[in-house]
Amino acid sequence: MGRQIQLYTSLFQNNPDAVFTVDMEGGFTSVNPAGEALTGYAADELFGRKIWDILSRKTDGNHVEEMVKALYDGVRKNRHYFLRHKHGHFIEISVTSFPIFDNGKVAGRYAIAKDITAYKRTEEALHQMEKNFRLISENVMDLIRITDTNGVIQYASPSHLTVLGIAPQQLLNLPCFSLLHPDEREKARASYRQMVESKRPVEKEYLYRHQDGRTLLFEVKGRPVIGPNGEVEHVVVIGRDITERRRTEDMLRNSDKLSVLGELAAGIAHEIRNPLTALKGFIQLLQTEQSTND
Repeated sequence: MGRQIQLYTSLFQNNPDAVFTVDMEGGFTSVNPAGEALTGYAADELFGRKIWDILSRKTDGNHVEEMVKALYDGVRKNRHYFLRHKHGHFIEISVTSFPIFDNGKVAGRYAIAKDITAYKRTEEALHQMEKNFRLISENVMDLIRITDTNGVIQYASPSHLTVLGIAPQQLLNLPCFSLLHPDEREKARASYRQMVESKRPVEKEYLYRHQDGRTLLFEVKGRPVIGPNGEVEHVVVIGRDITERRRTEDMLRNSDKLSVLGELAAGIAHEIRNPLTALKGFIQLLQTEQSTND
């Protein structure tokens, strides 16, 4: 028995999480060093306090009745609480508690608490990032897809319906190459494999097929997303319709060519006009001399 008590005491004192015990009146009966660090109170300061003096379900109230009721429940409970630190600020914690039995009756409660403040902030930041991503993907005209390492579509932005005439839900679990013109698919597969193997982004131009039969030219950028193990977990693919841009560029190039041809023609005409003017003057001179001789 003595060895078991020593083992329990060692586990209690050296547990990295905060550990408390409370009696049926909610008073602290023990606290380990991690609990002192979490609350900012020394053990002897906590022994004169009730659990609801420092814990509450919300920062604006202690919910004493709820916590008193929990003391009498003979079952394990998992709850999130706000702990009021000795210095006045609140720490969000996760508490797992168990009943302590004495002769078959609940005599108190044993609780293990973890500080989840940083975790909650990270969770909120990730939620905000996801919200921002969806806001962007749902309001841009670029095609955004997330694919696995084999090119199978796991996410497709709503813009696919507007740009290609196909609902994003229809694309899930399909190869991303199925959107391309048949002549482009094998080339795209080879480029995709090379991108995953090299773990380097690529930028290419491909012809896509609209659901109404049109062929559209897209500028496509693929970026591998590397996981903690250093391997590619998935790929983000962004496509932009550049059909009209390329058509405009071609028109400008043709316009430039016509302009150059016009300048060349004008130069040739000028070069031809100069000797003709000289010949015309010479003929006129001959005609004048002939008239004089007559």
